[in-house]
Amino acid sequence: VPGDGTAFYDSRPVPHGDVRMVLYRSKAMGVDRYLWVYTPPDYDKSRGKYPVYYLLHGNGETQTGWVMNGRANIILDNLIADRKAQPMVVVMPHGHAIQSASVGPPGAVTPAAADFRDFTLFTKDLLEQRIPMVEKNYRVYTDPDHRAIGGLSMGAMQSVSIGLSHPELFHYVLAYSGGFGSLAAVPAAGPAEEQAPWKALLANSTETKKWLRLLFLGSGQQETGMRTPGQRLVQLFREKGINARWADYPGGHVFSVWRNHLNE
Repeated sequence: VPGDGTAFYDSRPVPHGDVRMVLYRSKAMGVDRYLWVYTPPDYDKSRGKYPVYYLLHGNGETQTGWVMNGRANIILDNLIADRKAQPMVVVMPHGHAIQSASVGPPGAVTPAAADFRDFTLFTKDLLEQRIPMVEKNYRVYTDPDHRAIGGLSMGAMQSVSIGLSHPELFHYVLAYSGGFGSLAAVPAAGPAEEQAPWKALLANSTETKKWLRLLFLGSGQQETGMRTPGQRLVQLFREKGINARWADYPGGHVFSVWRNHLNE
């Protein structure tokens, strides 16, 4: 549908970054997997270090999701050109405990995850191999004040699970339509603030405030099972003096919402 001009996720005549395909052997899973890495414009010509954002995809997708469906690289190009975002490296890993597609020969992960919400092997792979690999091969800062983790749906669940339990690694945690509330029309049983990890973070708000620079939660406006508990969590964190932000956009569990979240 035509609009008045280009959208924030449309390519414009601005400097463009690169998206690099990195193939590696996962020690945690014993299979070959892809990692996609966005480097900002002029990365290869510069010598400075960059903040790094670990951006995670949803269930049923691969590391390609945020670029092919979300246009993450174009969104970042535009934000950087408009000086609305610092140049940054964005790391998009494969989030499922399976071999990446198109690498061959076929390989099986042992033990296979019984449920997509079992993040044990993914967490081990990310923390013990992928982050060190990125920090060895790319000019990124290695302190938690320059490292963020976020994602959509399953990736949001992983971001909450990993980011909020590793304050020594991540000081920015972003969750788009996942990790709080429910995909159903009504919230999950019981208040979100009484559930892990939110209960402990709020109960120890003084300590939480020392390290958590940003908690960003968001959903589609039609995701009523997430919108109410998410807004409630943000309100409670803000009352404790913690930098928490909420954002919702028209739509349900769809990329038109998540593109806006990334852009914001």
